[in-house]
Amino acid sequence: MSGHGPHADAHDPFQKKVALAMAIYAVMLAFVTMLTNQARTEALLISNEAANQWSFFQSKSTK
Repeated sequence: MSGHGPHADAHDPFQKKVALAMAIYAVMLAFVTMLTNQARTEALLISNEAANQWSFFQSKSTK
């Protein structure tokens, strides 16, 4: 703290680098979360399709 007021440290280059790194990490985390949600949705759709095909097979084989 340099003692020149409450916002004197706002221009500290180290704090700017830390803030930039945090912003980059936040964007990366958001991107990974989005990809994870897409993969989960795709897996659920594939699982549902497999269950539908199995049900169709069972209905044909019981006739």
